Amino acid sequence: MAGLLGVGAALSVEGVAASDVDGQLQQALELAHGRGRSPGLIAGVWKGEQALWTSAVGVSDRSVHTRVGSVTKTMVGSLILQLVDEGKVGLRESVARWFPELPRASEVTVEMLGRMSSGIASYTFSSAFTDVYFAKPQTVWKEDELLKLAFGLPRVFEPGKGFQYCNTNFVMLGRIVEKERGVSLGEALRTHLWEPLGMGQSSYPTGTDLPEPYWHGFTLQGTAEGTTEPVDATHWSPTFGAGAGQAVSDFHDLGLWARALGRGTTLKAETQRLRLLPNSYSSKGERSYCFGVGVENGWIGHAGTLPGYNTQVAYLPERDLSIVVMANSDVVSDHGLPAVDAYQLLAAVVAPDRKPL
Repeated sequence: MAGLLGVGAALSVEGVAASDVDGQLQQALELAHGRGRSPGLIAGVWKGEQALWTSAVGVSDRSVHTRVGSVTKTMVGSLILQLVDEGKVGLRESVARWFPELPRASEVTVEMLGRMSSGIASYTFSSAFTDVYFAKPQTVWKEDELLKLAFGLPRVFEPGKGFQYCNTNFVMLGRIVEKERGVSLGEALRTHLWEPLGMGQSSYPTGTDLPEPYWHGFTLQGTAEGTTEPVDATHWSPTFGAGAGQAVSDFHDLGLWARALGRGTTLKAETQRLRLLPNSYSSKGERSYCFGVGVENGWIGHAGTLPGYNTQVAYLPERDLSIVVMANSDVVSDHGLPAVDAYQLLAAVVAPDRKPL
C-alpha cells in the first residue's frame, strides 16, 4: 500500500522534472521490496523539517513501532558527546575509572570505543552468548553479563590500531552514561534526547514487549542450516543489544532523529565536527566510520539490525535531506539488507551525484 505526500517543486533532481521524482521514489521502494526479503518497507524523504514523500509497501500502518537495532548507537554516542560538552567525560580519557576489571583498561579511551578502534572483542563472538540466545531468545541479559563475556575474549588488535564493528564498545558507552547521569540508559535517552527533540514514541524496553501498534519482525538467525522460511522474532528479547541496539522508535521519530543526528542538534558545533572525524582504519574511498555514525559520500547515518528488523537513517547536510527506511525483516537478499538496499535506491533518486557506496 502506498501513500504519497506530493514532492512538487520543493524536491528537484537535475535533468528530472520535479513532478516525476515522487514516481521514481515509489518505483525505487517497490524495486527494493520486490527483490528483498522483507514483508514490509516504510520509507520517507524530508527536506529540512518537511516530509516531502512517504510511502509504505506490504504494510498499511506507518505508525508502527519498530526495533531500531544499531541506530541506538547513534543515540548513545550523542549522550556521551553531551557529557563531553559538559566536561564530565573526556574523549581521550581512559575507561579505567568506569571499567577497572577490563584488562589493560588504561590503554583504551572513550574515543576508541566510539570509533570502533578499541580492539575489544564483541560478546557476540562468544558461544557462551550465542548458544544461550538462540536456544532461548527471550532471555533477559544484564549489561554486566555481556561485558564479562566480552572482557574474557582475546583482543582483536592493539588499542587504537584498527577497526572492527563491535557491540561491546557501545554497551560500555551506555554504562558510562548510566554511571555519569545516575539513571538508567532508557531514562537518559528520554530526558536528554527524545523529549527535547519531540520523539515521543521512542523507548528503551527492558522486556520482550513492543509498544502498540507494532509490526511483526522475521528472521533466519538461529534457524537450522538450510532453513528458508523466516521465523517470527517479534518478542525476542532486545536486551542483548543494550546500548548497542536496544531502542525502539517509529517512523515519525526516526525522521526527526535523522536530521538531528546529521546536524548535531544536541551538541556543540565543535563536538559535532569532532564526531565526524573518521577512524582512518575504517576508511575506504568516501566511506568511513566516525564516532557512533558512518559517513558515505556525504551522507551521515547508520543502519540498524536486530533479529526481525532492519532500519536505516541518513542525512545529507549539503542539501538538508533526510531519508528513513524501516523493514520488518533482517533477512539478507542478493542485494543486502532490505532497509539498506531501499535507502541506497532512494538516495540515488534524490541525490544521484551522492549515491551511497
